[in-house]
Amino acid sequence: MKSSIDKREDIKEDNKELMELKHDAIPGYTGVFLVVFTLSLVYMAYILSHPCF
Repeated sequence: MKSSIDKREDIKEDNKELMELKHDAIPGYTGVFLVVFTLSLVYMAYILSHPCF
């Protein structure tokens, strides 16, 4: 019976090549992300600037 260490070594030997998942960027999403991220930072600063009580 193989131990868990032996099983992990078998898996490493079987998967010698690393698989990399890629996709093409959709134009315009970078700008949208930056706008939404900036708005979220402004909103967080607004919330943190007001006292809780």
